[in-house]
Amino acid sequence: MAHHEESQIARHLLAGVRHGTYVECFADPARDPVWQTMWANRPTPRDGWFDAGSEAGFGILLDEGMLERYRVG
Repeated sequence: MAHHEESQIARHLLAGVRHGTYVECFADPARDPVWQTMWANRPTPRDGWFDAGSEAGFGILLDEGMLERYRVG
């Protein structure tokens, strides 16, 4: 089982199944600048692996500064 996009969610989903294999991540800032800045606690790939994390839920903390910069209205 592999997952396309949204590695911040997929890392948890794939860790929960025995046959979880690959999670797609666009870690190049030129390719996906939002992924680089949208969260305050973005996981760092290490040696090709993501840690599933131990935070509650998906463990995502959004970067309030980034949200304010792109807020409409």
